[in-house]
Amino acid sequence: MVKRSLKAPPTLSVYSQRPYSHWLREMRLPPLEECPSISEALDFHREHNPQEPLYVFSVDSATAEPTSVSFEQFGRACDRVAQFVRPGRLGNESDGTVVALLLVTDVLLYQAMLIGIMKSGYVPFPMSQRLTPQAIIHLLTKASCHHLMVTSAMLPTNLLDRIKQELEIHHPNYELHVSEMPSPSDIYPEHWGITSSSMSYPVPSQRSSPDSVALYFHSSGSTGLPKVVPHTNRVTCSWAALTLPQVEDFQVPSHRRYATMALLPAHVLAYLGNTIFGIYYGFTMGLYPPTGSSLSASPMVSTPDNFLEHAKRTRCSGIIAPPIFMKAWARSESDIKELAKFRHIIFAGGPLSTEVGDALVAAGVNLQSMYGASEFGIPTKLLPQRGREKDWEWIEFCDSDSHNFIDQNNGTYEYNFMPNGLHQPSVINRPDGKGYASSDLFIKHPTNNKLWKIIGRLDDMVILSNGVNIVSGPIEAIMLNSPSIDGAVVFGRGYDRAGILIEPRSYEQFESPETAQEFRDLTWALVERANSVAPLYYRILNEMILFTSQDKPLPRTLKGTVMRKLALKLYEEEIDSVYREISLSDNNYRTALECWEAPGLENGP
Repeated sequence: MVKRSLKAPPTLSVYSQRPYSHWLREMRLPPLEECPSISEALDFHREHNPQEPLYVFSVDSATAEPTSVSFEQFGRACDRVAQFVRPGRLGNESDGTVVALLLVTDVLLYQAMLIGIMKSGYVPFPMSQRLTPQAIIHLLTKASCHHLMVTSAMLPTNLLDRIKQELEIHHPNYELHVSEMPSPSDIYPEHWGITSSSMSYPVPSQRSSPDSVALYFHSSGSTGLPKVVPHTNRVTCSWAALTLPQVEDFQVPSHRRYATMALLPAHVLAYLGNTIFGIYYGFTMGLYPPTGSSLSASPMVSTPDNFLEHAKRTRCSGIIAPPIFMKAWARSESDIKELAKFRHIIFAGGPLSTEVGDALVAAGVNLQSMYGASEFGIPTKLLPQRGREKDWEWIEFCDSDSHNFIDQNNGTYEYNFMPNGLHQPSVINRPDGKGYASSDLFIKHPTNNKLWKIIGRLDDMVILSNGVNIVSGPIEAIMLNSPSIDGAVVFGRGYDRAGILIEPRSYEQFESPETAQEFRDLTWALVERANSVAPLYYRILNEMILFTSQDKPLPRTLKGTVMRKLALKLYEEEIDSVYREISLSDNNYRTALECWEAPGLENGP
């Protein structure tokens, strides 16, 4: 057997010149300048930090000491997965075989599957079980993937049968081998009291190339079928270098323990939170406990209540969670008090209303927004220090010349991520072939030139027939702050005024004329609030509020956000009807005059 190990040099390089050192007080970190793969970085920890905890979970109660999974224990689990997938590393060393993962299982098991496949020399492709059969087949064929590993008992009913049927119809000659993932007791036998002989998986004869594809991700499919996003080892190390934290903020081991159990395993944010933070930064991630030794055991479903409980049980000092959890916690005084005890609270994956965030910060919560994408990673700084939380909505980008803001000539800027010697996107989409244009729109902080705030996307811009450009994000955020509203989409492209499409949280509100009127009054009050902070030419009239139908729910991405273009297409007829009706009213002429007489409109908004 060939044994290789990464060096642990204190010498400086383009990576280690960044503020997070190779050395923490009690552990060494993998040298990023050698561009180690995830598997190589894990082996580095097994050699230098074998007993340091990578994951923790709590089985019993808040008073019991949480269970730790060390780098060595996790490494052995990955060895077992690698042996299951590719016994003895047989076959061509660098054949690039892709193995798709369609799994509903505990995060601890999912992580072992993901990195175990990397360990075998194959390329994992995590996929969301929420995808349609058509989307899954699209991704499989685009990635030339012929191996699908599943938890069939836990997947949506008939999903696998429908995939096979679609393949037979549209790709009759496409070979797809479907197999069950190994059982939890085979991956972590010691957790269930099973005695297992120790084994080491054969190491490759040579190191993985920095430009080899390490894994694939897929986009959310907000504009159609999801896209395949390849990630090389170089891109992974680029991500790690990009988000490197300040070493002085994380020297204390307890400060490096973050609760990440709600992050969707197939989502790119989970790759950052559950893999990169632990493998490259030496963080410990708090997870839910494994729920059973068989594949039929249902993983714990994350809720705001059980998340907060397990974050406390696992002794985490920080939290990374979706904004919907922040919104739920903000409604509970006791939850807010618990959040304020944590050192650092990060939300990512979507917007949080100003009202909710301000209320949390006012109660002592150290809140921070994190921004990123599967095409370029997380280019924002980790800022756990107290004193900056008043600017929780504003993002400070990492120190890099990769950030390029394209002026849209209306006070907004599109973020572009440009490659350099240290950082590079995984996808290039600019016409000049240089960098990635995100379509995300930002505004500058009025006094601090280091801070930016995301307010929407280029494709969210509503351009009226009179030339007025409306950024819909802030308006929709105000509406979504109400617990009675589940979705909001501003419309009006090509018309002379804007309207808004509202999806109620519950249609019981329309069961009687009285409750229906109460909901309409509530909605109008929120629209008036949005009107009060927007320019006059943004104003939405009462007559321009349209409610969705129960039999036509708004289409959503895997992250739960509304797919704007599809939503507007779905309600195209109803929207046209609204404009026909208002064109006959006196309000149409009056408001059009008010808009065109608004100050500053002579030269555009």
